[in-house]
Amino acid sequence: AGSCFPGCPSLTTATVRIKPDSSGRFGFNVKGGADQDSPILVSRVAPNSPADLTEPRLRQGDQLLYINGRDLGGHTHEQAVQFIRAAAERHSGELLLVVRQRSSTDEEAASAQLPVVPITIIDPADCDYRLDKDNIDEFTDEQSDDNDRYDDSSLMDSMRQLQLELESGVALDQFDRLFRRKPGLSMSAARRPENLAKNRYRDINDATRVTLSCSPNCSQASSSSKSGDLSISDYINASHVDMRIPSPCGTVNRYIAAQGPLPNTCSDFWQMCWEQSVSLVVMLTVSNERGRTKCHEYWPPLYETVDHCNGLSVTCVSEQVPKLFGNAKNSDNDDIADTDRECGFAQREFMISKTADAETAGEGSEVQQRQVTHLQYADWPDHGTPSNLDEFLNFVSRVRAHRAGHLAPVVVHCSAGIGRTGVLIAMETAVCLIEAGLPVKPLCLLRRMRNQRPMLIQTAGQYRFVCEAVLRYWQQSGRGVGLADHQLQTAAQPDEANTNSENNNSASAC
Repeated sequence: AGSCFPGCPSLTTATVRIKPDSSGRFGFNVKGGADQDSPILVSRVAPNSPADLTEPRLRQGDQLLYINGRDLGGHTHEQAVQFIRAAAERHSGELLLVVRQRSSTDEEAASAQLPVVPITIIDPADCDYRLDKDNIDEFTDEQSDDNDRYDDSSLMDSMRQLQLELESGVALDQFDRLFRRKPGLSMSAARRPENLAKNRYRDINDATRVTLSCSPNCSQASSSSKSGDLSISDYINASHVDMRIPSPCGTVNRYIAAQGPLPNTCSDFWQMCWEQSVSLVVMLTVSNERGRTKCHEYWPPLYETVDHCNGLSVTCVSEQVPKLFGNAKNSDNDDIADTDRECGFAQREFMISKTADAETAGEGSEVQQRQVTHLQYADWPDHGTPSNLDEFLNFVSRVRAHRAGHLAPVVVHCSAGIGRTGVLIAMETAVCLIEAGLPVKPLCLLRRMRNQRPMLIQTAGQYRFVCEAVLRYWQQSGRGVGLADHQLQTAAQPDEANTNSENNNSASAC
């Protein structure tokens, strides 16, 4: 420790030697790489793992400089992960790391900036069974979908299990090992050359993608396209995601998980809403953040109308926005409380009108109209989770209230349509299960979601947030009354990936 590298006179380093456990794992995750324009950092160290027990200890926030003598400068995230995993296969099995250690001052400064969210959950003393690391293999990439079926375990038992998995680190290990893209599924439409410009993220399953009706008014397909080829006009970066709620409910929550519209896909977005009879759109991002465009503003200003192709026009008939949005205009018929404006919620009402095509429209032809509610949660940065857990649960309840009585799918989007979008879908589904008294198993929900759209819930930080939100809602629902209180201090953790990237930027387990 204490050596310096050329060009970095104040760079304090340490040498860390780690032997793998019996499963060949070192017990830590890494994020970053040259492909992500960030240094390779330790994002998590599992408690009581080899990385946690070595001396000097490997700590969250440490920067990896060398792996077994190999300079990591210029190497990608995947290359770094392969270097680490290859060490376990060597004869000695030893992993030799040179790291820049994160100082205690850095840690204190970082923790001071993060809001602490206390969560009341189960006391482990109430649990009549034990959970150990060997149970991690309960969920693996190879497990069949049949194992996602809900069993007869009680809601109480599932909450006990979830708490133990969080406290032991098993929950995040399970997340790290779950497939990001289900093997064997075709993704050809999203990767066709004519569709590339319509994507922020292009791992879209053909089987579950939303298809638009082909129309000459919107089509930019080449006249030379072969018969049977997918026209450019039928593609949109959006996926059907159906989440079953078993008996006694026996219902299906239908979603369309979509990317935030681009300037060239706004008409496609509204066409999708019309064709799918959508009455609720949930937006989980701001249009611009830190100078970067996260989502094109695809709706018109208040009281204005924008015409789109296929005879569609969209009018903003009301708008209530929070102070967080700045000096935005509100409609006169304002039915949202001032307290809501001070948080990160916004609500708009749009009227979509459709006229018949010019060739089929006659005199006196009627104009069809539908109303669409637009709920926006803005207090959710691209590189973080919601800072206020109770506020997020309030927003989920608002989404559920607007869904009530509608069979059409709810459109949910963020920027890429995978990270924050997945959090909302998982959380609303979990709320439905809790209210029905059914067990909640977040990993099963996530697997079902990723079967339909890859990478939903993109990072370990997002997954942990979902688990904590499930436990909080369960306690608030009154179903956890009578249990001993146990305070779990958690902080809203930043995302470990940029949801605007098609690359897998999430932390990888080693």
